Amino acid sequence: MKARPLLALAVVLLACVGGNWADLNEAGKAAYTRGEYARAERLFREALVAAPDEPEVHYHHGVALTHLHRWAEAAAAARGCVRWSP
Repeated sequence: MKARPLLALAVVLLACVGGNWADLNEAGKAAYTRGEYARAERLFREALVAAPDEPEVHYHHGVALTHLHRWAEAAAAARGCVRWSP
């Protein structure tokens, strides 16, 4: 089996069992690195549900949204990053 289908399966299983925000964030970063911005955005959004006060996730979510040309949402994510930064 190829690595990509295994990764996809791992992400689905992680989401089904309620993976923590850090796991979702890491999966989002991996998707982003591969240029899969829509998948990365979805994973970062799921991470935000689990940890809405984590500035790192807001930042990653905003960067993915920028690549999708979703400017208003990216700006909102940036505000979330600033709001929750120490």
